[in-house]
Amino acid sequence: CIPMVIQSFELFTHSGGTTMSPNSFNTGDPIAYFLTWTTYGTWLPGDKRGWNRKGEFESLPPDSLTLESAASRLKETPFLMSTADRTIVEKTISKHCEIHKWILHTLNARTNCARQD
Repeated sequence: CIPMVIQSFELFTHSGGTTMSPNSFNTGDPIAYFLTWTTYGTWLPGDKRGWNRKGEFESLPPDSLTLESAASRLKETPFLMSTADRTIVEKTISKHCEIHKWILHTLNARTNCARQD
């Protein structure tokens, strides 16, 4: 997974330090995004970590039959990013944020976003 937080807002300095501009509060616009996604085939429907149906937000419990069915329909083997792959992803995201003048607070490209239990 590639979790990252991007934020764009006005700052101003006062005697107590730097804070967000009051003009940027409650505008209806998000002040940050947390984006994460998984690589192909590494988090399938029925997974023990929970899953959801397309278009639904409810997290569903593990289901071995659903997992087996989803795994049998994979066209390729699950993709795990190598160190070189993760470096390319991180550089690409960083450059994209730089181009758009977005503040990138953190970025961590991992092999597949799965916690190793």
